[in-house]
Amino acid sequence: MKLSHGRTHDDFRYGFRVSFVILTAVFFVLLFRVWQLQILHGQKWYAFSEENRIKLKTIPAVRGRIFDRNHKMIAESRPSYDLIMVPNKAGKNIDQALLAVSKLIGWNYEEAKKNYTKYKHPNSNRGFSLKKNLSRNEVAIIKANQPRIDGFDVQFIPTRTYIYPGSANHLLGRMGEIDADAYKNLNKEDRQRYGMGMFWGVSGIEKKYELELRGHDGVRPVLEDVWGREQELSSTNDLLSVFKGKKSIAGSDVYLTIDMDLQLLASELLEGKKGSIVALDPRSGEILAMESKPSYISEYFVRGVDAEYWKSLIDNADKPLFDRSVQAIYPPASTFKVVSAFASLMEKITTPEETVFCPGYYRLGREVKRCWKRSGHGYMNLSDAIKHSCDVYFYEMSKRLGIENLAKYARAFGLGSKTDIDFARESSGLVPDQAWKQKTYGQPWVGGETLSVGIGQGAILTTPLQMAVVYATLINGGRVLQPQVLKGISSPDEIIEKGFQRKEKAVIEYPDEVMQPILDGMQRVVQEVGGTAYWYANSRIVPVAGKTGTAQVVSLKSDKDIKDHAWFVGYAPSEDPEIVVAVIVENGEHGSSGASPLARHIIEKYFAKENI
Repeated sequence: MKLSHGRTHDDFRYGFRVSFVILTAVFFVLLFRVWQLQILHGQKWYAFSEENRIKLKTIPAVRGRIFDRNHKMIAESRPSYDLIMVPNKAGKNIDQALLAVSKLIGWNYEEAKKNYTKYKHPNSNRGFSLKKNLSRNEVAIIKANQPRIDGFDVQFIPTRTYIYPGSANHLLGRMGEIDADAYKNLNKEDRQRYGMGMFWGVSGIEKKYELELRGHDGVRPVLEDVWGREQELSSTNDLLSVFKGKKSIAGSDVYLTIDMDLQLLASELLEGKKGSIVALDPRSGEILAMESKPSYISEYFVRGVDAEYWKSLIDNADKPLFDRSVQAIYPPASTFKVVSAFASLMEKITTPEETVFCPGYYRLGREVKRCWKRSGHGYMNLSDAIKHSCDVYFYEMSKRLGIENLAKYARAFGLGSKTDIDFARESSGLVPDQAWKQKTYGQPWVGGETLSVGIGQGAILTTPLQMAVVYATLINGGRVLQPQVLKGISSPDEIIEKGFQRKEKAVIEYPDEVMQPILDGMQRVVQEVGGTAYWYANSRIVPVAGKTGTAQVVSLKSDKDIKDHAWFVGYAPSEDPEIVVAVIVENGEHGSSGASPLARHIIEKYFAKENI
C-alpha cells in the first residue's frame, strides 16, 4: 500500500528513528552541559552569580601613629570621606554621570571631569576617589540619592593629621598620591595593597616606614539591590569563602628617638631664619632633634596638595622643600679646626705646648692669608688657638700636614660620605684632595688651597648632621656612630617588634694625650673670658663646650651686604657629654652671636627637662 505523494510507512519509520536519535543526542548534550555547568563548574558560576549582587567593600586600614621618645603623639589618623566612582556602573555616558553627581552636591563640573581624567583606574570595574574630603552635608546627599546616581558611593578613608604642623616636617616627611604614572611602576605585590588615588609616604619617616605604618585593608560583603543600594549581610557562612569578611589591621605605631619638646624649641629658634639645628646623643647616635627652616606643612599633602601651595614651594628661592640638616652642604668653617688639631697631634707635627705667632696674617710664597683678627692673636698654642679660633695657627698646621693628611683624618671622622641616617636622602659632602682637583678641574692642587681647607673654608663641604657626628666622635672615645631616629616599632597589640640598636660605623684609635688638649680648648671657647662663644653659649645650668665658625659666603673683598653663615657645634656637660648640638644659620654672620645662643637654648632645655 502506498500513501499519498509516494511516501511509504517505511519512510515514516526511518524519519522517526532519525528524529528520535537527533532529539536524544540533543537531550544528552544539554544534559551534559547542565552537568558541566552545575556540577563540574558549579562553584565558578555560583560565584559569578553571587558577584552580581554581593560586593566585597574595602575597609581601609588606619595608618599607624608616630610618637616621640617620651611617647608623645606626633601624628595620627582622622576620619575622612571620599566620593568613589566605578565607571562601568555609572553608565555608558560618563559625562552625563559626572554632570548629575556634580549638580547633586553643588560641585564644579569641570573639576569633576578633571579629577576623572586624573584619577580613573585603568580597570573600569575598579573604583577610585573622584572627590576627597566630602563634607557631612555632601555625604548625606549622596547617601539619600543613591538610586539616582549609579556607580557612585561614599567611602571612609582614614586621613593623616599632624599634632604639631609647624615642626619636624622634613623629618616626618609628607604623603603623596598614587597617580597613573606611579601606579604603572608598582610591582605585582604593591598593586594588591595600593590603588589609584590612594596615598603613601613619599619622604621622611612616612616613606621609610611605609610598610609598617600602612597596615592591611579589610573587606566586608554587602548586598546590592537593583538601584545599587547597599544592605549589610549579617552572615556569609552559607556563601563561598571568597565572600567572607576580613577585618582591617591597623598599621604599626612608630616611636622616634626625637624629643618633641626639643624639636619644638628648635623650630621656634629658627623661625624667620634659614638654617638647621641637629641635636643627638653622642653615646648612642640617637637624634634628639632635627629641624630645618624654612619648611612646609606636611598636613597640606595628606589628601592632595593644592596647586597654588605647591607652586609657592617650588618657586620659593629659599627652597622650603630642601632639608638643610642632611641635604644642604656648607663649608664647616672654624668648626673643622678641631679635626685639623687632631690630625696635627696624631701625625706628631706639633705638640700641645708648641706656640705659633699670629701677627694677623700668614704668608705662603706670594700669597698672604689673613686671620679673622686683623691685629693678630700673638703667640698661640693648640688650646689657645681653639679658644680664640686663630686662623694663623691652623694655617701653619695645615701647611705641615698637607692636603692628603687633612683629607685622611676628615674621612676618618665620616666627612665626605653619608652618615647613613635611617630615614633621609642625604648629601655626602666633599673632602677635597689632589686627585679630586685634577679630576674635577684638570689642574694641580696648590698650597693655598690646603690652608683654606685647614680652617674649614675652600672646597670642603659638610652637612650639619655630619658635623654633629664629628663632634660626637671626638667626645665619645673615637666611635663613629650611625645617627638614627627610630626608637622602636609597636604592633597594634602594643608588643614592641623592633627596638633601637646602637650602630658603630668605625672606631678611631688615638692616645689619651692627643684628645685632652682639644677638649680643653673647646671648654675654653665657651667657659673662659675671651673664648669666641663665652658671651653667648656659656650657661649657668650646665657646663658647655664647643666651637664657633663663620663660613664665608663671598670673599673678603666682595659685597659686604651678603653675610656669612654662622656655625656652632657644642656639647654638654663638658666633662661627661650627653648631648651634641650642631647649628648653622645662613647669613647669620658670626658663629658666636648668630648660632651659639641657639645651641645653648637647646642644651638648657634638655637639662631642664632632666631635672623635672
